[in-house]
Amino acid sequence: MRSRTFKSFTPDKLTVWDGAWSNGVPNARVNVQLKAAYDTSLYGSFNCRNLDIRANLIITADKRVVVHGTSVLQLSTATFTIDNGEFALLRKSVDVSQVKVTVKKSLPGVQRLDYWDIGSPISGKTVNQISPTTATGRFYEYGYNTANTNGALFPVPETTASLLAGKGYMVRVPNTISPDYNTTYISPAMTNAAFNAGQLATWNVVIQNVTGGGTLNSGVIVHTPVTQYSGTVIGKYYLISNPYTASISLSRFYQVNKHLTPYGSIWNRTNGSNGDAYAGFNQLENTHYGYPAGVLPPFLGLVIIFKDATAPDNKVIFTPDMMLRATNYNHTWIRLKYKQASINRPLSTAVYNADNFPQAVKYDNISSTTSGAGALNFVDPTGGYNLLKKTLGITNGTIISLLVKTFSVEDYTISLESFGGDFANYDVMLYDSDTGITTNLKTAAYTFTGAVGLVTDTRFQLKITN
Repeated sequence: MRSRTFKSFTPDKLTVWDGAWSNGVPNARVNVQLKAAYDTSLYGSFNCRNLDIRANLIITADKRVVVHGTSVLQLSTATFTIDNGEFALLRKSVDVSQVKVTVKKSLPGVQRLDYWDIGSPISGKTVNQISPTTATGRFYEYGYNTANTNGALFPVPETTASLLAGKGYMVRVPNTISPDYNTTYISPAMTNAAFNAGQLATWNVVIQNVTGGGTLNSGVIVHTPVTQYSGTVIGKYYLISNPYTASISLSRFYQVNKHLTPYGSIWNRTNGSNGDAYAGFNQLENTHYGYPAGVLPPFLGLVIIFKDATAPDNKVIFTPDMMLRATNYNHTWIRLKYKQASINRPLSTAVYNADNFPQAVKYDNISSTTSGAGALNFVDPTGGYNLLKKTLGITNGTIISLLVKTFSVEDYTISLESFGGDFANYDVMLYDSDTGITTNLKTAAYTFTGAVGLVTDTRFQLKITN
């Protein structure tokens, strides 16, 4: 197949990669043509206007290729692989008809029989192609019908149903290593012995449209959660997923989807553990595997809740500008974990100077106390527990109480996982009234011994100082 040329190409608007850039490093106003193989792990990320792929392109972890124009061309002899990197198409309409791509995402810390809420950046393939070695009958959707008005997981006919852009699926981790696509789906192998020993592995999810149809998702995507229930959707839960090949800003997602409750959660439970099954996501930050700045990475799904019917037909809308990098909001992110954290996913929460976000989201169920999980939340002046703590600014000497729940007599650690914005100029001090110890969380973590059924919102306090 011969590659088309861009009508707008002129010498000063085109740079060609042939082992080096012919006309300087590209930017958002410059078209790019790849005549030699390009590996972002060797040559770095880049922005461009339109993209013409004539040689192999691979986008690796922590790297990003951003297309600001309306066209991506690809020769049939050129391979295109997104291997844990990000490919952002920022226009509302982009021609991706020639794009044949393999997209990979590594999900660490899983065990055999785990379930994850995931979706696909390629639509039109059958659902089982998102995880070909998952056991038959282990693909589900969440919805409602007349017999299940409170919601339930329903099996998906994975060999005939098509992957829908923006839809989330509950998928069980494969049991063993798969040779499909010449890649390892589970590493190391999830044998019975490994599972019984609590061994953790990495699930390498792969989807491609190189052969057998399927279209790379791009542009504005409108997803309508399917339900067999004729009653109201208000207050109902649905599984969605990031439909793109780049992380989306949850801040922008909730600004567009004002009819949704402005926080969500993701299911990523280690089978057989007594740790948390859900992790909280909101407009600024999240508690899932340390992904920063309130983003939802490719493939990952989200449990959303309709709060009202202000959007037509209760649709969920995804827009390309959600893939723009988020501002470095003022925030601190505190994590509480215990010694079994290598098995049970750590819990975390955060406090923010959230002046740009008027909601003070009350979210006291990032973990279930009935399942025996630990938890850590902030206490607002009225005694409510907030994941998003709305303040009027960072003030020297501000004191914030923590609600801490533990479930066993073992070591728990409170640590500062990240901070941003104005918090770079302040120390975050943790005071334990039982021991009288004050710890600067920017320089050290604090460890204490928990107890069965410990619940306290008076023992631990944060003090913001400069």
